Amino acid sequence: GHFIMTSLYYDIDAILAEEELIPVTNLLDFQYLAHLDRDAGHQPLTVTPNKPSNDDTGRIRESAPNETRKERLSQNRSLPEGTKFKMPLWAIDKWSELSFVRLTLPRHFGRRARERLEADPAAVDLRRKSERFFMSGIFLVDLIKRCVNASNKSSTSRRNPRAG
Repeated sequence: GHFIMTSLYYDIDAILAEEELIPVTNLLDFQYLAHLDRDAGHQPLTVTPNKPSNDDTGRIRESAPNETRKERLSQNRSLPEGTKFKMPLWAIDKWSELSFVRLTLPRHFGRRARERLEADPAAVDLRRKSERFFMSGIFLVDLIKRCVNASNKSSTSRRNPRAG
């Protein structure tokens, strides 16, 4: 598993393959990471001195019922649980192993793409879908295997605290 990554540390193709954008969904609220959701249209982080983060009564301000997701994100700069966004493969490695995010296969690795590939392999231009399709696929499968193993270890240790 990790041998693949370490043996290719200085390989430019491996580095570029790890730039593959992977759709993920966060399974926790991520504080101060609203900038990861490019669709939110958030404002850049600016610090305003002496501006209280709560209202005049000392209570933390609740969001209005008709407030949009974009407005909530720009106010508290958090990424609410269940937000879908894309990140490079290298950046989600640890988060996915720790079950902070759930991976989704990119479209060019999905079922429909596989069916097209099986139907007529010569007609599918893999390079157009992903410049480093095969190497990214190997890294993605390796990550998925590590996530499954980590999940199995944590569920085993919860059932039997002495194991693991």
